[in-house]
Amino acid sequence: MIQEVNALCIRSLAGDVVVVSEGLEHFYYYMSVAFYGIDFGLEPIDVRDSLLIAIRIITGAETLDFDIDPRGELPSDIDKRIQEYVDWQMGSVQNSVSFR
Repeated sequence: MIQEVNALCIRSLAGDVVVVSEGLEHFYYYMSVAFYGIDFGLEPIDVRDSLLIAIRIITGAETLDFDIDPRGELPSDIDKRIQEYVDWQMGSVQNSVSFR
């Protein structure tokens, strides 16, 4: 379990491993809502609240209990698009790692 919003590169006997924290995934989600929410027709207050959640995640002030306490439900089509952005960002983290 990685406590920080971060990713780790580990060289193991089984091969190179990249471990990405769940917090980073949540940060990317709420930050993507903050960046693209207006383009998707979300209310400015919802976009602002998403930015505040992202800031609290990155500073460690937000509890990562989103599975039991969601901070609001986006329409499914918007949620799907935001999740595509998050998936791309998470893949970029894993693909940009270099082992030395």
